[in-house]
Amino acid sequence: MAGVAPLVDVDSAKAEAQVEREAHAQMLDRFDGEPRGPLVRNAYGESYVQTRYRYCNGVALITVEGSLVNRGAYIGAASGLTSYEGVTAQFAAAAADPDVKTILLDLDSPGGEAGGAFELADFVHAIAQEKPVVALVNALAASAAYALASGATRIVTTPSGVAGSIGVVMLHLDQSRRMDQLGVTPTLIYAGGHKVDGNPFEPLPEAVRADLQAEVDQIYAMFVATVARGRTGLSEDAIRATEARTCLGAEAVEVGLADDVGTFVDVAEELQSSGMGRKFMKGATMSQAEQKRLSGVASGSEPRLETTAQELSGAVNALFPDSKRAQAFGEALGKGASIALAADLAKMIDDGQSTKMSPLQMAMAQQRRADLGPGGDPTPRQAAKDDVWAQAVATVNREYGRA
Repeated sequence: MAGVAPLVDVDSAKAEAQVEREAHAQMLDRFDGEPRGPLVRNAYGESYVQTRYRYCNGVALITVEGSLVNRGAYIGAASGLTSYEGVTAQFAAAAADPDVKTILLDLDSPGGEAGGAFELADFVHAIAQEKPVVALVNALAASAAYALASGATRIVTTPSGVAGSIGVVMLHLDQSRRMDQLGVTPTLIYAGGHKVDGNPFEPLPEAVRADLQAEVDQIYAMFVATVARGRTGLSEDAIRATEARTCLGAEAVEVGLADDVGTFVDVAEELQSSGMGRKFMKGATMSQAEQKRLSGVASGSEPRLETTAQELSGAVNALFPDSKRAQAFGEALGKGASIALAADLAKMIDDGQSTKMSPLQMAMAQQRRADLGPGGDPTPRQAAKDDVWAQAVATVNREYGRA
């Protein structure tokens, strides 16, 4: 019937969500190992890791959650707060770790204090010149949290991720009438004409309002300049034109606040399989994003990437006809597994483990996710094939050269 929306398959949606949750949990499990960071000694001479971050296959995972404050005697989130001081220590340790090739900054924060935010954004930007830093909006990077993200080499947002809010706010609460109603008369005894500017016990004078507005404008200018430096495709005028709006998922990519749309599993899997994270440098396109985008193109207009996967499987088996690992790699690709998952299954041959895909792995391989957003490549077919073959070369060199 015209004009009637199609019914949603609830069971299918639940199953899809369950697969996503299990995949996310599996990926987090990969990062749950021994704490990484420099060893320090306590007063008893015992060594322990003070600065902790999670690590897996060359990727350091630094998670920023909750409201942001400048200082705190903790590393990571505590009582709903994350300190710039703690995140700085984590970044410094990950940057100094020779095993860390890429840093994944996992963000779920509404922002926080202005003090310290831009200094940490500068630090993230400086580290990104030496090691790739990928910021993931998962699922919130607003205000000061977006300032941190802007220092990264690349920004990816989840489909429901919220990014932006590039602005500054200051609150003055006039409590003078309430004090009158309570019969309370506060008396401020001070030295220095501006010492009690903005106090809550009297209405805000216009001169003080002007001073505070000038301070807000100055911080805003710093914020805009920080974002413009990291997001080279956005001018300061374009950033100001957002008027501190937030953008959801693909919209953030459209306006230039992010580079790609993808899940935590997408990004972590790509970074672990790409070694130095070259695919995440400025101007590049995330391979899985491009593959999924192209897989939805109408039949006949562009060839699907399954054809490329078949060619890749045939090439690997032709190069290494006697390798059981190569055979397992090709079989997994044929069942729809990603290159990274196929390589993981093939590596099990050495450990005597079964290479049969589990129900979860099969579901992940066959899972159809939403379009990961528009790409800017004028020749998407060739770009996608080049990207898949680049992965093939890296995989063959890394996994099958010794077979």
